Amino acid sequence: MQLDECRISLACQNDSRRLYACIIVEEEGTLIINRSEIAGSAGTIGIYCNGGKVNIRECSFKDHGGIAILMSGNKSANLVVKNSNFTSCSYAVILNGPFTSSI
Repeated sequence: MQLDECRISLACQNDSRRLYACIIVEEEGTLIINRSEIAGSAGTIGIYCNGGKVNIRECSFKDHGGIAILMSGNKSANLVVKNSNFTSCSYAVILNGPFTSSI
């Protein structure tokens, strides 16, 4: 999937006991996102990847009480983040598995 110049928000989600993802990338999936904003609130994840490829350029992640980008699972995944910013996020990036990344 490719997203260009989009605004995605889960700002109405206020339950910090559960995590909700704005975008989910499953095994073998590919996400290319350019010049976009992903906003959240308490208990949100901007992008959750469970194997696959995520390529992020010139994006803004803000107000995620959970995690801006979470890479998790047993499958190999690839993350590239360029010229992006993370504002008011509990965690910017968490890699939990056999992943490669370039930030």
